[in-house]
Amino acid sequence: MDAAKKVHIGLLTSRSGDRPHFGDFRGLVPAEVGVTIESVGVGPEATVDARSEAVLRRVTEIARDHPIEGLIITGAPLTVLNPEIEKKIAEAITIPATTPIRAATAALHAVNLKKLILMTPFDDEINSLIQARLKQSGLTVLSRPSLEYLGARTGTHVPADKIFGIMEKIVHETPDADAIYFQGAPFNPLPIIDRIESELKLPAIASNPAMLWHILSRLGHNFSIQGYGRLLASWPPLN
Repeated sequence: MDAAKKVHIGLLTSRSGDRPHFGDFRGLVPAEVGVTIESVGVGPEATVDARSEAVLRRVTEIARDHPIEGLIITGAPLTVLNPEIEKKIAEAITIPATTPIRAATAALHAVNLKKLILMTPFDDEINSLIQARLKQSGLTVLSRPSLEYLGARTGTHVPADKIFGIMEKIVHETPDADAIYFQGAPFNPLPIIDRIESELKLPAIASNPAMLWHILSRLGHNFSIQGYGRLLASWPPLN
């Protein structure tokens, strides 16, 4: 990519873009990439129908009102509770869009990783639906610890060292896993992805870096971003 060329993408989040993990996300975005972060305005406590309606309205507005070339839409639970939402998003806007599980699945296939430890802040119902969707894509979840009690989804800060300690135990208990998949950005692994990969000897795919890689790859861009794991450092091509 020509360093002088600026690509502009959007990010649509169910909550406000000033939550702490978005600071880490902005830190990994290359200087050549502009990001507009907007809120859906309807949180996960709303009904699936209300959230779906709000997402479709807001993707249309952000694509219309901002000079973006691609769109990241956060919120994995909605995509498994309403499997039609991604198709409807594609019909609503003309620019490429990506969602968490879709991007992570593409990333895992791009680096040929299929046996997973699934780390999320969600309840068992959502985790079961995520696991089923991964299975449809040829991916196997070997372990999915129940971590809702940590409160990350509702805004409780989970220190990076605590996340690492949990991971260390689970990796030891799951010797056949070939990757860790972090889904749910409030359960924020970005500050320790390199440490996880170095010390625990497993690649770590996290949803926000995966979505950044996926949307920029779909737009034809290629970067090498250091400090956030081997996916962004090696930037594999889309399969």
